[in-house]
Amino acid sequence: MNLTRRLLLTLCVVAIAGCASGPKFSEMQSKMPTLKASEGRIYVYRDSAFGAAMVPAVLVNGQEAGRSMANSFFYIDRPPGEYKVSATTEVERSVSLVLAAGESKFVKSSIGFGLFAGRPNFELVNEAAGRAALQSLSYSGK
Repeated sequence: MNLTRRLLLTLCVVAIAGCASGPKFSEMQSKMPTLKASEGRIYVYRDSAFGAAMVPAVLVNGQEAGRSMANSFFYIDRPPGEYKVSATTEVERSVSLVLAAGESKFVKSSIGFGLFAGRPNFELVNEAAGRAALQSLSYSGK
């Protein structure tokens, strides 16, 4: 196999490995645990395959909550309070939010261009946009 074919094959394998393969949100929504009255839910999703090889860990207040994988989502339930959702590659990027009991917040993750590696980006989106985006995404949580 020549060098070009090997490189192309390696890139394809890395890209596929970075994509979520869990059940779609639309399939698992009815099976998700009910949100406790004393907690809120934070959904983190990435609705693009751009930069699929980049799968940065997503931290919520400094603790790993999941990974930003192409075309996937995960969620975490937390008590009311202030939260910082962040990821680091060559730079750290974050978004802050205030979570209330019984509330769901939606954080859109993406990968942008960087000097040496893709850079994570986060955006807090409204509930309608977040729920619409989740419908076709695969679950990548634990």
